[in-house]
Amino acid sequence: MACVGKKCDFAIDMVTGLANCVTGIGTCTDARLLEAKTSKFHDKTLSDATGKINGILASIPKDAEGRQLAFLLTPDGVFLAWLQHGVVSAYDDEKTIAKALGIKSKKSASRR
Repeated sequence: MACVGKKCDFAIDMVTGLANCVTGIGTCTDARLLEAKTSKFHDKTLSDATGKINGILASIPKDAEGRQLAFLLTPDGVFLAWLQHGVVSAYDDEKTIAKALGIKSKKSASRR
């Protein structure tokens, strides 16, 4: 299914208005910021802000429809959205696609 590791993209269904997470190149991710030790490029101010932002994100109630909160990477910037998961796309592996489409295995088809 979609959203395996860093291979997630978002797809907006213009008919239903729903946003879906699909297998892709990495334009969506879990809505959380990574926390790290302080450094010259991630000082205490940024570290504290990261913790506060993650606290705000964690305080958002779970979605009643089972969608997950995600950051979408758009050409105009980062966007916060609820995404459905479980959508299969042409970029998923062959077994996942075959299962979703109900395709019989090649072995059972060749026995005819």
